[in-house]
Amino acid sequence: MRILILGGSGAIGSAIARYASSIGVEVDVVARSGSALSRLEMHSEIARHTLSLSDTAALRSLLVRRQPRLVVMAAFPAPATHRGPSGRSDSLQTMGQNLLGVFDALEQAGFSGRLTWFGSSMMYGRAPIPRRVTNHLQPETFRGAIKAAESILAQQRADELGIAYTELRLFTGYGPYEQRDRLVPALLRAALGGTQVPVGEAQAVRDWLYFDDIARAVLLLGESVHVPVPAFNLCAGRLNTVGEVAQTLEAITGLQLTSPQPYERGDAYGQVGAGIPPSASDGFDWSPSICLEEGLLRCWAWAQTPAGRNFLLQTP
Repeated sequence: MRILILGGSGAIGSAIARYASSIGVEVDVVARSGSALSRLEMHSEIARHTLSLSDTAALRSLLVRRQPRLVVMAAFPAPATHRGPSGRSDSLQTMGQNLLGVFDALEQAGFSGRLTWFGSSMMYGRAPIPRRVTNHLQPETFRGAIKAAESILAQQRADELGIAYTELRLFTGYGPYEQRDRLVPALLRAALGGTQVPVGEAQAVRDWLYFDDIARAVLLLGESVHVPVPAFNLCAGRLNTVGEVAQTLEAITGLQLTSPQPYERGDAYGQVGAGIPPSASDGFDWSPSICLEEGLLRCWAWAQTPAGRNFLLQTP
């Protein structure tokens, strides 16, 4: 099987690429011009392509040449790009241009495989708990509202074009090469550098999912002939607080990684309830295989490698 990952330089896209390549899948990744590819620098077997997703002609040409059976849309701007009037306008415009560019390219290339599109738990916002894909979406942030709008638009275009389409609404993914400013990388960096992260009595909760489980879900969908449900949550269905994650890593490393100052980062995702994972009765027989402790053990093992240390300690 060959897969094409759009947004392959990001934390999620690159994690899927590395995992897929490790089990023998042929992988192509697309990244926009100027994107850092440090997450893939140890993987020369992964084909990289630089282009804008709004460049329909270039993407159509790539699809025709490479003939992927599965296309994964994992591209999305960072949270900082949604701030201020101009940032919100740019984010909305980028979402529309990318979505239309991708679907126009798929149509023109005669794509007959499966399209997997990454959504986000931030779309739920004030929706009822636990999070079900059938919940009415009530996003609390502009970024969440964009993902909710993107979800509706992408499903409509896929239905219109007759493309096999599934949206995966990701909760809190973590693992090697995660964004450096997030909690787990900050704790790993503290362990390597002998510093501490302000966590205090933080009780912000997350539904945590290790990157390999995310990749496994994507590849399982790629092998599926018929998936009757258009969207699934990618989650563990269990909640852990920021403090519990920090305590688990402290037990793993044997180091004091936290300080009593309040946790500085706000709960941008608005996750106050666990998600409902898919079930076999939904046509998607997937469940997480890596518990939080095992995932954090793997993160710490990676952090001690030269590649992990270099990524975590380099200046952004």
